[in-house]
Amino acid sequence: AGLPGGRTRLTAPVAGVIERRFGGGAEGVTWRAAPNALVVAPADAAVDYAGPLDGWSHVAILRLGSGWRVVLAGMEETAVTTGARVAEGEPVGRLPDDQAGASLYFELRREQTAVNPARWLDAGAVD
Repeated sequence: AGLPGGRTRLTAPVAGVIERRFGGGAEGVTWRAAPNALVVAPADAAVDYAGPLDGWSHVAILRLGSGWRVVLAGMEETAVTTGARVAEGEPVGRLPDDQAGASLYFELRREQTAVNPARWLDAGAVD
């Protein structure tokens, strides 16, 4: 099944290096990024939730439509509020100021199932 709204791609949510790919027990993709790295919306979306979540630091759950959601976790802070709308590329939050680098967890879900996002992410984003 394709993404809602005829989308054919998603923007990588952070500049960095993939440290864990989808599969083999991982239901998402994890990027290693610079301290304080900006996290952006991978597509136009509605914010279903933004704020702290036990074990995940700050989280943003973005509704793409038709049962599709993106979960972004591991942020120090969110720059959006629950109920807001975001445009693709708009800041959603910022990673922690960890001099060793910080990690962002990205999960694409259709209904209750995690989906491999590789085919929709910008070319090279998960290679």
